[in-house]
Amino acid sequence: MNSDLESAYLQLPSIQQFTASVLEDLLRRRSVLLLLPAGVNPEQVWANIRPWLVQRGNWVEEIDVSSFTDGESGLMPVEVLSQMFGVEWKSLETPRTLLNLLNMGKLPDILRLTGLDVLTREQRRVWVELLSKWGEASK
Repeated sequence: MNSDLESAYLQLPSIQQFTASVLEDLLRRRSVLLLLPAGVNPEQVWANIRPWLVQRGNWVEEIDVSSFTDGESGLMPVEVLSQMFGVEWKSLETPRTLLNLLNMGKLPDILRLTGLDVLTREQRRVWVELLSKWGEASK
């Protein structure tokens, strides 16, 4: 899709409503998983949403989860997040769980994950499971 067309569709009322709904959910600390149709540039959608989040004082970060994989293996999500945000665990015996990570209080308000589409099915399942648990823990 060319940039003129991308700019035009972002101005359509239905797309504006969609964007506003995503923004509202994020500002209410809800987990949002966007599955966009082929031909829709996710970077353009994100560029439309991100400034509003930052403007409202949110700590916004982005992670390409595919950069933490090595073939079939890969770091577990809690390990990735710990590394990315410099979490120092209290002891080696502290279980590396999402709940413990969330209690450390060093995670961004909004976290955009990219690269899920290129992960193996198992890697993707692990990340989606983490997102689900994170959403539950945030309630």
